[in-house]
Amino acid sequence: EMGRKVHGYCHGVDERRVEKKPRKTISASCTYGIRFNGPYGPDYLISGLVDELLRRCVDLGIVEAEIASMHLKQRRDVTDKDKGGSYYKSGGSGDKNRGKHGVGHGICNDFDKSAKLVPTGLVGASSRLKERFERLFKQMKEEHRIVDEDVRGVGISLSKLKFAGEAQTPSALSAFLVSREERERRSKAAA
Repeated sequence: EMGRKVHGYCHGVDERRVEKKPRKTISASCTYGIRFNGPYGPDYLISGLVDELLRRCVDLGIVEAEIASMHLKQRRDVTDKDKGGSYYKSGGSGDKNRGKHGVGHGICNDFDKSAKLVPTGLVGASSRLKERFERLFKQMKEEHRIVDEDVRGVGISLSKLKFAGEAQTPSALSAFLVSREERERRSKAAA
């Protein structure tokens, strides 16, 4: 039996049922052409990413998330040893980190940071989420000594999602309080 399964897998035959699993995270990111040396700063990018993320949440029926995460790409100074082949030649642009075309992110250091969200729902949460992600961005910049000009990519995500119509599982405290109220009600009814 196992031999037949392995033989089938090797020949592209897999008869297991495909089951749709619920989405666990949702994200939005921008890692191309990021330069904060003009009139638009990080707050403008974060605002656009949050708007896109919330639009995706609405489209998928997501009403709540417990964790907010941010991913940040920082330009890394490239030495000749790092450059390797011709892909990293700057073509006379003067910026030794720039790739052939000049607006990609090149070689980067990646940083991630997460924070818990207050579970009040995502409906009308645009300004709250923007503030939270801006705070995460500032914390990451301070922790890793990143300047705006070195940022080459920003991504935001939400996880531990709850969907519209999904049964809410009570917390241990609310289950305890409900059971206590139920016990009190039963004792009064018995008396």
